[in-house]
Amino acid sequence: MDTDKLAKLIEKIKEQGLPLTDRPLGLVSVEDFFAGNDDEGSIGCNLSCHPGVQFFGRVFESIRKKDPYA
Repeated sequence: MDTDKLAKLIEKIKEQGLPLTDRPLGLVSVEDFFAGNDDEGSIGCNLSCHPGVQFFGRVFESIRKKDPYA
């Protein structure tokens, strides 16, 4: 886990003015969430066969590229 990137991510969430608990809530970009993120507990943690964090990043990127009017 890249702790510097995690700290920057949490700082972006704090800047949104949302309350922080032991688990920060907020909106961040796909790039911000997945850059340097190798913590399988950050997404898909309930899957018995985890495909890897970057798999989810690729899925979100493919969704972003889709034509919303198609």
